[in-house]
Amino acid sequence: MSDVRKLWLLFWEMFKIALCVVGGGFAILAVADEVWMLENATYSILSPEGFASILWKDAAHVAEAAQCLRITAEDMLEFHVADGIFTENFSDFPQMCAVIRERLSSELETLCALPTEELREQRYRRFRRIGVYEENGCVMRFPNV
Repeated sequence: MSDVRKLWLLFWEMFKIALCVVGGGFAILAVADEVWMLENATYSILSPEGFASILWKDAAHVAEAAQCLRITAEDMLEFHVADGIFTENFSDFPQMCAVIRERLSSELETLCALPTEELREQRYRRFRRIGVYEENGCVMRFPNV
């Protein structure tokens, strides 16, 4: 079965999905009902190094590329791609994992209680709000397709 078919099944067959992104996560975010990120995670199809190499033909522009890409967990929260951010505490890794497990379990329990039609409507609203941003005091939204 192709990856596209698997993603289609995840989205349309009404599986309930809550996840935590530690880095990357590009494809699965496209079908998740709840997305939480570690505070230092990034979400991008292309690394800042790759972006700099393509745009400027020089990977030395990596810092500028990273800023242009807006791929941090805070950026994803602002763009409504992520629903929340987990604080990283690797000095107490078991506790950090327990917090993540508890939150995602709670989110999944809530999702599982939803009727299929309500879940479908929530997914629709979730994906329609992604990409709304403010620039120079004006709220911008990608046009309806």
